[in-house]
Amino acid sequence: DVYKRQLYAVCNLFARISMKVELGNAEIFDIFSDLAVISTKQLACHKFPEAEYAAAILNAGSMISCTTQKPKDQKSKLYLRDTFLNEPLWRRKGLWHKIADYKISRALQFLEAANKKMALKGKGKEEPEKREKERRNVHFKELYSVAIEMALFSIDINVCRDVILEYANRCGLEGEKLAQLLSDYEATPAIPRDDEPRLKDYTQYSLEKRDKERKEYGASRIIFIFGMSLKFISDPKTLISLLVVSKAINNRLKMKIYRLILRSSSNTIRFIIWKLILYTKGFEGLYLKVRKKDEASAAKDPKPSLEIIPLDVKRSFHRQSEEDQQALIRILRAYAVFNPEVEYCQGMNCIVGFFYLLYKDEDTAFTMFSTMISMFELSSLFKQDVPLLRMYFYQLNRLMAVYVPRLHAHLFEEGLSATYFASPWFITMFTSVLQSAKHKTIPPLLLAIFDEFLTKGVKALFKTSLFVLEYFEEKLMELHCEGIVQFLNELPKGDFFLREDIVKTYKERIRNYNITAKLFSRLNDEYSVIFSIAKERVNNPHPPKEPFKHYIYYKNGKKKGRLVSVYFAN
Repeated sequence: DVYKRQLYAVCNLFARISMKVELGNAEIFDIFSDLAVISTKQLACHKFPEAEYAAAILNAGSMISCTTQKPKDQKSKLYLRDTFLNEPLWRRKGLWHKIADYKISRALQFLEAANKKMALKGKGKEEPEKREKERRNVHFKELYSVAIEMALFSIDINVCRDVILEYANRCGLEGEKLAQLLSDYEATPAIPRDDEPRLKDYTQYSLEKRDKERKEYGASRIIFIFGMSLKFISDPKTLISLLVVSKAINNRLKMKIYRLILRSSSNTIRFIIWKLILYTKGFEGLYLKVRKKDEASAAKDPKPSLEIIPLDVKRSFHRQSEEDQQALIRILRAYAVFNPEVEYCQGMNCIVGFFYLLYKDEDTAFTMFSTMISMFELSSLFKQDVPLLRMYFYQLNRLMAVYVPRLHAHLFEEGLSATYFASPWFITMFTSVLQSAKHKTIPPLLLAIFDEFLTKGVKALFKTSLFVLEYFEEKLMELHCEGIVQFLNELPKGDFFLREDIVKTYKERIRNYNITAKLFSRLNDEYSVIFSIAKERVNNPHPPKEPFKHYIYYKNGKKKGRLVSVYFAN
């Protein structure tokens, strides 16, 4: 009884900690550490440990930390949980089920109490649909926090999966929410391993690189020689003249020549090259036809979904003239008519505005935007349920684990993933920086980003995201959850995109991110399988367990990633 009262007192103290506490005094941290370890050991003595006490200890473990003086490549912050990670108590499968049950029930009680309090104040009864949505949001939030704790404690993947799927089915989570839970857990930081892979023989690496170049340039020896000699040509006029030598050279080397020209050309040449890249036959006069169709349909049957376009344009480009704003509204409405499956989505206004501000021509802006969506297959990025965006979040999480592992581990400890900050980076392709009052002209870094994007495709957005995170890694390591999100959201308001030295650093660093088409395809397959399992579990709560396989990703021959669990449906 004495031990139980002491345990209750300590856990009651731990449960009351409601904000992050970073202790500068190591002795005080050691006292909390002793309390946590002793409480964990006492709790382990119970055959059926109480979930309330375990949840309180976990709460303190994630809230209390202490700064440590360690080398740069190691953690600079020690969390209280690190002191009791290896206790046998946390390996009990049933305990995590009880913790999830307790946290969800407790959060629902708080929600009900808050709703009753609002009703007493005369706010009126809320709609049943809204109440149900709030309940599901609570379920998702608490289940997400339990999944993060299990990942940080290196709990077996099968145990975590069972807990997530059981409570997801019980709470009625949608397939998309369940897919996010599973995919974020899959992208958790790796446990360090000692078995480093053997470096490739340099000759073998050189032969593989030559085979890749031959595949890129085709079987023709002439095209291969032309392709290999391009890097020694610096004059843009000479590079452009190569495109008219033969049709085969134009088809094979066009993008590489454009890429070389854009590296050291003026804005005048840059904007010409962009138009050449985003030129599509058959678009001549299309904009006027679509506009007439839009005007006719607006008079007969106006679409409510398009009423938000003027509001978004005026919010995003309030510093532009009324004439420019009306031009953007006409372009966006025309595209909604041209592509009825997508219509309009927030984020389009920034990209279309970017093209229009560069060329000051409605037809050109419409054609370039439409061609870009078609060329890079981005329609799913702007659909109502943004399926492509969720896959991008998963891919970025996985790439962060490879290229910025320290920061990725810190973000995960703070309960963050790419979902919380990367949405505007993909939806607007970084053109949201134009909303800032500081950017009276087009920022040079934004031009460099589009040089990369138009010549290399969507992976340029991932490289840019990794560059931003790596550039501010030390700053972000010092911040907590809300501070990280706020810092990244307010980044466009500063001078980061305006500085020429950052542009130079950007061009140098993005070459280090070796994101291949094969890697993208594999990450795509991973997410597709996870999403299909999530939807299947929602429809069928108790199917047989799927087998899983492990992959290890490498960077430049050295291990720089983590072991990844991937599910495969039979």
